[in-house]
Amino acid sequence: MIKVTLDKERVIRDIRQKKAKAMPIVAGQFLNWANDKVKFDTGETKRSSHKFSDLAKGILRWVTSYVVYAYYMGTPSKTKNPNATTRWAHKTGQEKKKELRKMIARLMNAN
Repeated sequence: MIKVTLDKERVIRDIRQKKAKAMPIVAGQFLNWANDKVKFDTGETKRSSHKFSDLAKGILRWVTSYVVYAYYMGTPSKTKNPNATTRWAHKTGQEKKKELRKMIARLMNAN
């Protein structure tokens, strides 16, 4: 007979530790990708994401007086940023889903 005992608390602790290490890396990469699609006029929207986001918690924020309009409406000017689009975070998530999953898997499997 073989008896295997799983230390559930240790497994949970290991997962939480790996998540804590991986989260700012993944969130930071996602923020960079998303900011490549941000409408750019003065650069304030992009700068606000660095100021107001909490990468350790995976919270990304763009905070300006006009960001809701810029995110959902209007026609982005391609003059200063040819990649500019509305709903930049949603589109980034759709486009980078496979890369994100690979990155998360690699980070979670790292020692």
